[in-house]
Amino acid sequence: MNFIDDFLTLIQNNEFKCAHEILEPFWKECKISGNKNEELLLKALINGATSLELIRLGRLEASIKAWSVLIKYSHHLEFIPSKKAKVYTNAIQKLTQKKEWYENSINC
Repeated sequence: MNFIDDFLTLIQNNEFKCAHEILEPFWKECKISGNKNEELLLKALINGATSLELIRLGRLEASIKAWSVLIKYSHHLEFIPSKKAKVYTNAIQKLTQKKEWYENSINC
């Protein structure tokens, strides 16, 4: 799942829009193939990246709405193989850490 590593590198480098875009083809592929759980997890990550971009732009209300999608679909981790679940769990944790960093920066 190298595309998740690429996604996380982009998140680490604050390239949230690019991180969103790198997942789009994989999300569409899962949607077409009927892999609903992975589709929704990718949708969660895409919205997590979108939320971070919106925070960066100062659009906090829109950010909250996008982040709620990440929260809504995170429970699909329990329905995929454990190896993939670990990768997605790590990605969600990294997004959460980045979000907390941004929120703390704003509140300083």
